[in-house]
Order: sequence, then structure tokens, then C-alpha cells
Amino acid sequence: MSIEGLTSQCMGVDTFSTSGSIAGGVIRILPICVREDGDFFASERFVLIIFSGSPAVVKVSGNNNSAIAPGCLCFSESERAELLSSDLDKMVRIFFHPQVVNSVFTFENVYGDRSKLTITERQDRDFLDPFIVRTQNYFGYLPLGPATYETLARLLRMLRGELLDRQDGFWPCRSRSYFYEILFLLFGLYRDGGVAHSVIADDSLAGKVMHFIHCNYSQKLLVDDLCKRFCTNKTTLNKAFNSLSGGPLLNYLNKVRINTACLLLRDTKLPVQEIVYRTGFNDIAHFGRMFKRIVRMNPGEYRREHTQRRIGDVFPAKVSSHSSRLLAPKRSPIWP
Repeated sequence: MSIEGLTSQCMGVDTFSTSGSIAGGVIRILPICVREDGDFFASERFVLIIFSGSPAVVKVSGNNNSAIAPGCLCFSESERAELLSSDLDKMVRIFFHPQVVNSVFTFENVYGDRSKLTITERQDRDFLDPFIVRTQNYFGYLPLGPATYETLARLLRMLRGELLDRQDGFWPCRSRSYFYEILFLLFGLYRDGGVAHSVIADDSLAGKVMHFIHCNYSQKLLVDDLCKRFCTNKTTLNKAFNSLSGGPLLNYLNKVRINTACLLLRDTKLPVQEIVYRTGFNDIAHFGRMFKRIVRMNPGEYRREHTQRRIGDVFPAKVSSHSSRLLAPKRSPIWP
């Protein structure tokens, strides 16, 4: 079945009826769809956008926000963000109705009084927080580390395989199980501090420099070089940057680099020395001092504390013989 055919069945307003019996031969249509093309939003559907390649600039509520790849964007059914620059051919969208999470969910009760939900329903509702909750520093963007990205890719391949192939009567159950794992993975990032601060990428001097830093933090960046690139001087640049970010340019650059180092420390087994150079530092001692100043512990302590919470340990790559064939990706520009 083509992606378009799948969409026509899964995206209709009335197609998430779950009446009937699988054992009786009635195919259950799930309120979920995976697409690689077409619109980025749909009526009465949450959307998860997974992207790789170049950083994206996302316009939400009038603000342009920078989102480093790989990452994902979590939007509610009422949000209509605009992607101003990105590799559109390296994006996958998952559209879903909250009923796929819990059969009693509607758009009314997931936004309503939580006390009216059972304990189990409240727990299920929590997994929708990345799509619903918005703060000054969170617009729906979650950065993905290498291991998290690979795990998400594996789960998405399995989900797509079940939705497309429908090998037997248990495909709705398997599809939902893979989707639950995806939501659990994202909620873990959201809950455990994997949320990146919103980065205003407007047309101001500071906004342009801020976005440039997020795209090039791994390179050697000097204030003098930035001044030349953006045709300004140190005084003007620092004043503009301080006004937008609330602090000096170099402090911001170091925080971006250390945040990325944290992602690599908890999500990979790369040697610390390699992480030092991949995040733009050229001296391991300086990196250690800066890391401890910002994170309040040294890199080794941070890695040990997060080892048991590494996504690869939470979701080991164990699948049944039936599902193992789904690990081979279908043709998709985002999954290598």
C-alpha cells in the first residue's frame, strides 16, 4: 500500500472507529499515519516531525526558532508552525489522534480537568506533554543524540512496516506498541532535561549570530571572526547579543557546546577527548573546567550518573523473528 493510500485511510475524521473484532476478520483502522511528503499539519491530529540534515528554522507564534538536526518537533492539533529553512526531503511526519494512546482520549479530555481521569489515564496523558505543554524555553523541539536517533529510526521502521504491510491480524497491536515506545522515548527526553532552550533566529544582528552559533558550534569561533562575518564591531555585537540572550556571547557559545557535550556523554560511548573536539573545544582541561562550571559536576561523573538512563539500554534492540525483517529500512531519505 502506498503512503498516500495509507494516509487516506488513517487520516479521515471518522476512520478511528475501533468497533469490530480482529478475530472476526474486521480490520481495525488506527488513528495514526506516517508520511514523508505532503502537508506538515492535519486537522484534528497531533504531529511529530523527525528531521536530519541541516538545522531547521521554525516559526512559532511569531518567533523564528533555531532547531539543530537531528531532532524532532512535537506540535498539537491547533498549532501551525512554519518551517522556513530545512531539508524537506529529510523529514518524516507522524500524524496521530490521542485515541491511539488511550481509547478514551479526545481532544476535550486531554486538555481538560486531569482529576476526571483515572490514574492510568493520567499516566497515559503525561506522554502527550511534549505536544501540549509550552513554556518560554520550549516550543516543541527536542534534540536527538546519536543513540536516540538510531533507536527512533529503528522504531519508526518497524511502525511503518506494520502500517504498510499488515501481515496478520495483530498489526494494530504491534503498531501501537512501537508508537508507545516512540512516545516513551520522547517523553523521557522531555522529562529528563533533554529539552533545548528556544533560540530566537530572527533577522536582528544577535538573532543571525545566535543561529550561526547553533549551526557551527563545533568549529573554531572567535568574536573577531564573527564581527567580520556580520560586518559589525565587538561593542555593537556584544550589546545586541546581551540584549537578546541576557548574557555575553562567549557564555552563550560555551553553554551551547556544553549542552551538546552532555548529549554525547549520556547518549554515546565516545571517549571524552573526542567529544571535546567535536564540540568545538581544543583543550581538554579547559573543557573540564567549563563543564564543571555549567553542569556542576565533571564529565566522568555526569556520564556515570546517566549511564543507566541511556536510551539504548532502555530500549535494547531485541525483536521477534517476525519483526526482525522490518529492521531493514524501506526507501526513505531520512533513515540511512
